[in-house]
Amino acid sequence: MSFLEQINQGVELSIQGCGYKIENDRVMISADFIGSNRDELNMSGTIQIAFSAQNQQNREPQNLLLASTTIGELRGQHFLSDCSYDLLFQHPPTGTWQLSLQLREWDGLEYALIDEVFFDLLYQTQAMSDAAAIYSNEHTTDLRELQTTSPKESITHTESVGSGDGHRLINKIKKAELRAVKGIPKKALERIITERPFQSERAIVNVKGMGPKMLKKLLEKLSN
Repeated sequence: MSFLEQINQGVELSIQGCGYKIENDRVMISADFIGSNRDELNMSGTIQIAFSAQNQQNREPQNLLLASTTIGELRGQHFLSDCSYDLLFQHPPTGTWQLSLQLREWDGLEYALIDEVFFDLLYQTQAMSDAAAIYSNEHTTDLRELQTTSPKESITHTESVGSGDGHRLINKIKKAELRAVKGIPKKALERIITERPFQSERAIVNVKGMGPKMLKKLLEKLSN
């Protein structure tokens, strides 16, 4: 019996030993183990790590995506250990929420839920006072725009990518061309190469070392 089979008999893809730490508009996510118990010749679809929240006060289930990133494909009988991700975090609305870390796999149409770990400690958000709301509106412009605009409106750049389809350009461009871009952190470029393909510009913004301004700069350089 393989190492993975000993840990997760009957589980094809799994995530274990999960934790998180929220600091302002960032969340640090960790996982001791992400593995595939499939046949060693089986290559998974692109895997997504999703930090989600379920409302504990509504009768109807409400699931919100608070942060996410993709980690590429995983071959059968292989695993990743001591994983950590620093992601842009979107605070849920006022209420009481149960947080979870989800492992999703791209099936050609969508990211399908494969495994999920729930955190016992509930997360509570409260309505801000008028003064706090004014301060927040004046000092969190970039985050607010990222949360309230559609992917097509969130980033404006040259005409070829101004429709919000910049992720398509980044998905298909050659690795050598990406690595040759000047003015973008090399580590961020390598993370983009590793985490492709992206489903939206928002997903690229979540890559550590990026952000709206850096993505705009990258797309402008690639489209020239």
